[in-house]
Amino acid sequence: MNLEQIRACCHVDSNGCWRWDGSLIAGHPGNIWVDGKQYSARRYVWMLKHGQPPPAGWFVSLKCCHADCANPRHMYLRTKSQITLASRKPSLESLMRSTAKQRARAPKLTMERAREIRARAGAGETYAAIAPDYGVCIAMICRVVRDKAWRESSPWAGLRR
Repeated sequence: MNLEQIRACCHVDSNGCWRWDGSLIAGHPGNIWVDGKQYSARRYVWMLKHGQPPPAGWFVSLKCCHADCANPRHMYLRTKSQITLASRKPSLESLMRSTAKQRARAPKLTMERAREIRARAGAGETYAAIAPDYGVCIAMICRVVRDKAWRESSPWAGLRR
């Protein structure tokens, strides 16, 4: 098997990654059999490109962020300790996910904003026009206007209906 045959098992994306179309193991290119011997596809591509397997204790890693990439130009070697150290550093994607989770948990409305919503709805503005300005759905605007959510204090506030 040569690089052209490996390339035929992939599709190329806009980043130049050879995205593996064969079997995947935990999102990585699967194993391939060559001359009765089994290799990980990534390791075998490295061997084809460099004429020898990586030295003992070194692992084939990728410069791109696609685990299923088999492009030899995206490959380089790292030690286990380098891989471990890099895995502890948060990626941009994980930071964005955690920020999005924090935003999702933060309340979008306050009592002051609920009063604004009631005033705008009382002035005849549609719920659909109000909702995007506060980052909530139309149903939430309806609940605020009908005093089902973000109620003003009342002598009945703590009692169940």
